[in-house]
Formats: sequence, C-alpha cells, structure tokens
Amino acid sequence: MRAAANGRSTEAEVRAVLTEAVAPEPDGDLKSGSLLAEIGRDCQGPDQRVMSAAG
Repeated sequence: MRAAANGRSTEAEVRAVLTEAVAPEPDGDLKSGSLLAEIGRDCQGPDQRVMSAAG
C-alpha cells in the first residue's frame, strides 16, 4: 500500500526505503546502515571462508 500511495512500483518503493535508511541525516549524523558499512570497511569486510558441512 505504501508504494501505491507514493505512486511507485513495489521495487521502486523498496529502493527508496533502503536509500533513505542508509542516507546520512541532514545534521551529518550517520544512520545505522552507514555505520555498519563503515565498520565492515574498517574490519576488511566479512570473512569469506565457507566451511563444508563435514567441517
């Protein structure tokens, strides 16, 4: 219903919601998505190793 109320497709509404969620606040404060992305960069990203089911 939110997408229809805003005159957008569901996909466009999801993009708008996600963009808004990670955009910096007007006063310069970071939102949680930006903060988590920054932490991931500082930590060199997630560990890419995948363990097999056998261990």
